[in-house]
Amino acid sequence: MKDPSFTESAARLLQASKAAPEDPQPARPQTSKPHPGNVALAVTKEIKARLQETLEPRYPKAIGEHITLKNGVKFQTPEAEAEQAKFQNAAVEAYASADDGRIQSILVRVNGAEINPNNGRPYHITWSLDPDADVPAHYNKNGKPSKAKPVHAGVIAGMPEYVTPMDEPIRFTLSAAFFPEASAAPAPKPQLAPSNG
Repeated sequence: MKDPSFTESAARLLQASKAAPEDPQPARPQTSKPHPGNVALAVTKEIKARLQETLEPRYPKAIGEHITLKNGVKFQTPEAEAEQAKFQNAAVEAYASADDGRIQSILVRVNGAEINPNNGRPYHITWSLDPDADVPAHYNKNGKPSKAKPVHAGVIAGMPEYVTPMDEPIRFTLSAAFFPEASAAPAPKPQLAPSNG
């Protein structure tokens, strides 16, 4: 024989779960202060695989995660959400690669543009790098030599001596997401802009 108090508790829980409306939007992380980061086009696994058919990552650290649109924005702010909304279903065309012997990037056009108006550098995907390789001082804003970092892919993308055109461009569509800075903790995962329809 069932315990009547257990049956009543189970009935109340079932009733409460039926009454609670389902939230159609995924929950956003609750933060006391907006996380700093970048708005970027998120490179999907399928697109990464297509690009690898044409250009294998050459260096030990393969990346190929995103195409930066705007640096230094805060998560869930009007600026970040407006930037993401501008680049939903962006037309992307990979047309060249850059390689300086330490860092490898793929140059892309985003909605027909080659230069990112937010930083004046070519749009690109950081494809691979050797994290133990030294880069010259002029690669860095502070004018000091350092080890190779993802930020240097944008530097070499703008140096014609390292750029090689692809035989055929690769065309695809990507959507913008928010990517937190590595130093922001706890960091939310890349977040796509909310859909309006």
